[in-house]
Amino acid sequence: MSIWFEESIPVEKSQFTKVLRDNLPQSDWDAFDHFARLFDHYCSYKFKNISDQLHGYYQPFNPNTSAPIPLTEAEEQYYVNNLINRFKRFLEQAQYQQMNEYDIRDILRQSQIHGISIGFPSEKYQEFLVYYRDPVLGTKYFRSWRTLWLHKYRREIWYYKRVTILVQPFRKSSLKFFKSTQENIGEELRSVHLPQPILLKLFQDIRQDYLPIIFPGIFLKFSFFKKIYLGMMFAVSIAIALSLFFLGSASWYGSLGILPLFFFFYTFYESDKIKKQYYRDLLNHFYHKNVGNNSGVLSYLNDRIAEETYKQNFLVLYAFWKKASWSFHPISMQSLVSYIQNFMLEYFGIQVKLNLENVLPDLLSGFQNSEPYLPAWLHSAYPMRSYIKYHINPGAKECDLEETSLPLLHSGVVHIAPGTEYIEKKAFFSEKFLLHIQEEQGLKFSHAPGSAVRWIMDKPIRTKLSEDISPESNFLSVSTESLESLPLQGIGKVILGERQVEFRYHRKREENRLSLDAGLRYRHSVCPESQVLVRPRLPFFSLVEECPKGSSCIEIPDNTVFPQSGLVKFSYPANSWIVPYSLECKENKNFLKLALETKEPLPKETKVCLTPPVSTLTHAVKKNIWLLPLQDNQYFSKRGTLILSPDTDQEERISFQGETLRIRLESPLIFTHKRGALIAVKGMTLKSKLTQKAYKKSEFITIQGFPENIASGEIILDMGEEIQEIHRFSIAERYFELTTPTRFRHAAGSEVCEAKLESPLRYEAFQGSHLITVEDASSFPLAGTLEINFHSTGGVKEVFPFLRTQCSNTLILKSQAREVLKKDSPVIISAVEIATNCAYHYHDKRIKANFSCVPAFPNEGTIILEPGSQNEETILFQRFPNRIYFHKPIEYFHSAGVLMDFSNYMQCETKEEIQVNQDRVNLEIQTLLPDRGVLCFHDKDQKDSVWYRKLAGRVILHEPCHYHHAKGSEIVFPTISKNVTLAIEIEKGDQKIKLNNAQELPKKGKIRIEGILFHEVLVEYTREDDILYLKDPIPYNFSIHASISIPEVYLNTHLSPGMEYLEISDASFLPESGELCIEPASSYEERISYQYLPSILWLDKPFSKKYETGIIVSSPELMAKGTGSLDSVTLEDSVHQLKESIESLYQQKDNAKNKIFMDMSITQQFLKF
Repeated sequence: MSIWFEESIPVEKSQFTKVLRDNLPQSDWDAFDHFARLFDHYCSYKFKNISDQLHGYYQPFNPNTSAPIPLTEAEEQYYVNNLINRFKRFLEQAQYQQMNEYDIRDILRQSQIHGISIGFPSEKYQEFLVYYRDPVLGTKYFRSWRTLWLHKYRREIWYYKRVTILVQPFRKSSLKFFKSTQENIGEELRSVHLPQPILLKLFQDIRQDYLPIIFPGIFLKFSFFKKIYLGMMFAVSIAIALSLFFLGSASWYGSLGILPLFFFFYTFYESDKIKKQYYRDLLNHFYHKNVGNNSGVLSYLNDRIAEETYKQNFLVLYAFWKKASWSFHPISMQSLVSYIQNFMLEYFGIQVKLNLENVLPDLLSGFQNSEPYLPAWLHSAYPMRSYIKYHINPGAKECDLEETSLPLLHSGVVHIAPGTEYIEKKAFFSEKFLLHIQEEQGLKFSHAPGSAVRWIMDKPIRTKLSEDISPESNFLSVSTESLESLPLQGIGKVILGERQVEFRYHRKREENRLSLDAGLRYRHSVCPESQVLVRPRLPFFSLVEECPKGSSCIEIPDNTVFPQSGLVKFSYPANSWIVPYSLECKENKNFLKLALETKEPLPKETKVCLTPPVSTLTHAVKKNIWLLPLQDNQYFSKRGTLILSPDTDQEERISFQGETLRIRLESPLIFTHKRGALIAVKGMTLKSKLTQKAYKKSEFITIQGFPENIASGEIILDMGEEIQEIHRFSIAERYFELTTPTRFRHAAGSEVCEAKLESPLRYEAFQGSHLITVEDASSFPLAGTLEINFHSTGGVKEVFPFLRTQCSNTLILKSQAREVLKKDSPVIISAVEIATNCAYHYHDKRIKANFSCVPAFPNEGTIILEPGSQNEETILFQRFPNRIYFHKPIEYFHSAGVLMDFSNYMQCETKEEIQVNQDRVNLEIQTLLPDRGVLCFHDKDQKDSVWYRKLAGRVILHEPCHYHHAKGSEIVFPTISKNVTLAIEIEKGDQKIKLNNAQELPKKGKIRIEGILFHEVLVEYTREDDILYLKDPIPYNFSIHASISIPEVYLNTHLSPGMEYLEISDASFLPESGELCIEPASSYEERISYQYLPSILWLDKPFSKKYETGIIVSSPELMAKGTGSLDSVTLEDSVHQLKESIESLYQQKDNAKNKIFMDMSITQQFLKF
């Protein structure tokens, strides 16, 4: 029983295994292929059983079945209960969360549009379940009449990556059947004696305010206030008309009575338009957002989960098989995650978020918790016991231990002084590469995630070149004598007499070849408004001899690399020629295989260059033009990005969405045709439509482009209509339709090219990194020279040589030797630079920097944060590799030499009784556990497993609430504003402020500072006593009278009377306890004291039985996460064990089938088989 993931590794399965295989030695390929087939078979077998079970329960209710199954009431209820319970567990195991009934009602109420409310007939459905996965906070922009639609406002709104719906209608009764006058499509196809169908729907990328659109049976109706408005308008119009009639006024005064009536009918007209648009959106979502229906939902989810399980487990084992090339130290889960993330980024160009603590238990010996079991491929080694090195006093939260032969555990529970009266059981964690800053004030600046940390060696490593290095070589070969002390990456220099040549490198552990890297000098951020573009310098060469007419193969020089396919341009005096090509390898030489043969001889010195599709404008283009006329668009894509007037002051990049044709007719039109009218080519299946209205007697029309290149023919306008007409035509002009109008004027003959050989950044590129990932590098060559940020006027341009793998969008920045480096030249490795995984704020006194690439990292030394930037700072550090840190203070004094027992690090004991129907549990190990997992309760030789999750936004109330509060209701914290005040004035640029009563604030969080006039700022801080250290400098001056408050938050879920907890939108700044106010300044205002325990464990299902105190609780996730040393069997052993495991599965299946036959009668056997 393990956690499942649906889309954690977005890579095609065949491509995934091919890349892994290619990175193994060729001698291991056969064993790898054998293992891949076996493991694929195992995953298919495992999830086929799950799929068969779900489909079996769903079969009687499947509306798409061709053979409905009649069931009695008892049988139907049995199948319904099993289906719903199993489907719920399936979704929860796959990381889906349920949306409760009250939240659905709130969304329906909050989705009103212009006086029209949305109705949902919940009384028709016995079960209506909505599950969602991966909520993402998106951005929506809108304009308001209050600013005359001139200002654009930003609104945050939730999106759901996946939404699954289960709908079970009430069983149809004959009384309801005869009384019903409204037809039901679902009931037309089923007899009254058959079970009513249960509908399953799966949608993707649904916005929260559009969620009601996909609910079944929704309807639109006027809101209550709209009905009052319409009634008043109708009554006023009648009253005015009658009053004027009885007063005998002139007849034209009666027209005044028509005005309110006009508004009355106009409101109906507008409402009808809104309804039509809403139902149009409904159809669009069902056509474009629907992923699966009914039994297809079960098959789709099951197949995706099976594939992800295959890829995740395969990737873990692969990392262990490659251990010798990337690790000096024993492998822990943390180092394993780091390696896999770097591997996926380099070879696939994607950043993955892996929850390996939920994956590893299935592979660890002694704790497999899923059926069928996998072999125990991973083994954990850790010190069973250790001893305290120095005395520790009561209140201490850290402890130094004696050095052991095995690495310390990363986290778990330790028994201090076992067997004595001073025994203590404490949850702990350790950080081998946690660096303590020796300066008392801590960091002087804040540093973002990915900031470079450079360790300066006290004693540089000296070695020498083992062979001559030629110019333009991208590696150095060093002596193997000092190989075991050489870091896997670093910064060094080659000594050439009085000169020094600096370089960066990375290497594999068993190799003496240092691959030369080039680190980025600046940080490049991903910004949609101002994209950082990356492009290769186009490879080229010159013909060394004349190429005869009719040639289709051109040899490429050895030092030139072209993409696998593309366009190549031949330039020679007074002429040029562009032709598609593909690479062809003959006798270890690469050739350009041209799609067309040369029409004339190509002279010697003809330049051959990679090129994007290029054309010119047929005539001048003015500003704000949407259609772009091109001379030739033969090799352009149907959609993409165009560069107009490249390398000029008028250069602009505009996306285009297809071709538009201006057609010349041989005879004028007989009728007028509306925009959007259907166009067909006679004698062909090609269709198009008018993009502009075509008037009678016109000889030119404008239509959307055809997918095929057609120069002339016959077209049919408004085919099948009364105004149908047929004309012969020819293409007069071709245009590209732009998504945005041009910003400059472009003269006739200006160059236009497609931006195929450039791409924006996909992820932020950090300073010092040798990897840079772009959106699409499929058109880039596998090697060459890269230009980063080449088009920016304010940024910094960088140029580096690069390499990339065939399937990846990640470019590896390389460096090359610029001169001959002689054998035995001295080489000095003086520094190692790595990137941080998280942000560090001003005044922080600890830095976590993973220097596991260094064989023997010292316990003290010097590091430089962000070298070469404005925030550069040099720091003296100390580290304590044998130190553990406790989550709670020590209670007793313990002297040096006291025993520390780690043998049961993955388990603890319950401190209080657990009652039946209790939905949460508080354990000593809960701070160490991941956000989702399994707990095993060992009670009287029985092991009970329960699912839990941590809910970071859930707050426990000390007393139940009294009113209903809708999702999205405002919550404030009034006590903070009153008690917490500024102690001194704040000056612009300050990063340290002093407060009164700051102890009410948490150690880390956010506060809002509001000045007396207009200034307001939201800041992140860390607190020490009454001093707040801010992440960023304050941008304004604030007087001592400025107010301090916690930012407002909103309910994430509906809050009903009697509930003892609530969920809020952001709890990162919440104190551990205090008072909150729900819906302040309203008739439903409530003030309730609360307690915030973010690490408490909430169960998916309440406890079904009672547990006494002292019950042992273990966690397979903590066993995987806490261990400090993991090892795996070899590839050959993995194949052998998996083969035996699969054979045993089939043996068990045959035995189970034989037992079924023995226990059943002959009739039962016939019916079942």
